Amino acid sequence: MNLPAKPPFLKDGLVSLFARLKVSHKIWIGFGLLMSLLLIIAVIAVQVIDSARQRLDKVVNFSQPAMLQAMSVTAALDRTNGALGFYLLSKEPRDKAIHESMLKALESRLAKLEAMEAISGNPEEAARLKRIRAGVERYISYQTRMLQLAENNDQNFPGIGFSASKMGPLAAAIQQNLTQMLDSEREEANTAKRKELLYRLMELRQTWMNLLNVNRAFIAFRNPNDVKNLKIYRASFIKQVNALKALGEDVLTFEEVEALAAIEGDMKKYFDFQDQLIKVHSSEKWRTDSWLLRSEIGPLVENIHQELDALGQQEQQSVVTASAGLLASIDRTRGLLMGLTLAGLILGGLGGVLLVGFVSRPLKQTV
Repeated sequence: MNLPAKPPFLKDGLVSLFARLKVSHKIWIGFGLLMSLLLIIAVIAVQVIDSARQRLDKVVNFSQPAMLQAMSVTAALDRTNGALGFYLLSKEPRDKAIHESMLKALESRLAKLEAMEAISGNPEEAARLKRIRAGVERYISYQTRMLQLAENNDQNFPGIGFSASKMGPLAAAIQQNLTQMLDSEREEANTAKRKELLYRLMELRQTWMNLLNVNRAFIAFRNPNDVKNLKIYRASFIKQVNALKALGEDVLTFEEVEALAAIEGDMKKYFDFQDQLIKVHSSEKWRTDSWLLRSEIGPLVENIHQELDALGQQEQQSVVTASAGLLASIDRTRGLLMGLTLAGLILGGLGGVLLVGFVSRPLKQTV
């Protein structure tokens, strides 16, 4: 069986086929190959540049601004809390104005963070930001209460308010009855027995004055030793009152009996209130603003801090990931472009040699 003859371009080969082409065709083919290679290199470069632009745009216009804004909100929160603490100590109008200004800045910066597409477009970060917003709203809700406490010592120091409203009237009544007993006794006959009674009444009043002084010292300094001294003076005062009561109407005047009965009733109420005062003023809640800062506001601010830090770290990781991807893409493309350029140089060189040979050989044959 006879096989069909091979076509000339397969029989003679590509070289023979290329040799039979016109010179102009050969030149165009060579330039076409080089232009195709240049086009491939340009397309790859454009793709890489476009990819780099997108990655860079995400870093510059989305992730990095969100990270910086989260840091800005954290700084505003710290400054607001610091201004609040400073105002609670100084109670100066200027410091109050600074605190209110910092509070507005905090709200403004948080609103700007919420408006960023890098946050709103990420469900996880959007959920975290909602928790941050809830925490900041709760923090702001404390401010009215804290400012009221700064302006009202009776509310801020429960012991002071309690002592003034509950114990003060009773202390004044007891003091008045002691004075009445002394005035009544001074009108009695100047005998040795009456002088001794007068001395005992003066001693009773002095014991009461000492008790009041120690009570004031405890309110001012919260010294445990003052509590011990209060109990000592209280026991001594009760003992003296009972001793005078035992004298009866045979020794005491009518005014003294009436005053002593009133003192006995008031002192029981006073000492019951004093026990409550000691309990409140010795506890962690002795100063309301300090207790709120330590037990509620402090943990709340710490929680907001953690959420903001996590948000900032997440955006920072996005920046790092995008930057690493950009650098890796550039490195890969650089290697590819260098390879294509080298291939182009080699191909161009070989093409030039072949083209010179294909063009010059026919010319030599004609000559």
